[in-house]
Amino acid sequence: MQGLMIREEFGVFPLDGEAWVSSRKVAQVFRIDHSSVVRAIEGYDYNGINGRERYQGILRKTDSTWGSVIAPWFKRQVYIHPQNGQEHSEYLMNRNGFTLLAMGFTREDAFNSTVGYIQEFERIEDYLKDKAKQEYKKWPPWRRLLRECKEAAARAMGLDIAGSGNP
Repeated sequence: MQGLMIREEFGVFPLDGEAWVSSRKVAQVFRIDHSSVVRAIEGYDYNGINGRERYQGILRKTDSTWGSVIAPWFKRQVYIHPQNGQEHSEYLMNRNGFTLLAMGFTREDAFNSTVGYIQEFERIEDYLKDKAKQEYKKWPPWRRLLRECKEAAARAMGLDIAGSGNP
């Protein structure tokens, strides 16, 4: 199996067994100011016509039901802006986080970029699956058999243990 080639066009990369992309790269591809992307994720307060108002943003919209589902789709990190040396937030997002964010992009050309990202996430995820299969083949027969027995038992009990890694 050959190594993974990261396409600079979209900037999707593997991290901890998943495909991720930076909010800065998404802003660049969609030709949107990065601060607008961060505000769409975090939400913000502003002075509107009716006084102080709040835009919920993806992470603020999540009530107790959705918060635990959506939070793992985003990883906040800090970067130093090269021009002014100030710290700024950026978010890494997996496919689900990106999809949730991109649903809010309504410009006409956003459709093509969104489809391109979906294809790129699929490519990276396929690579990661193939890599996991190659690793599995390297396991000794007794370890593979133990894993298969655990998976069969879990299926029989109606449990989902996919992606658990070791037997």
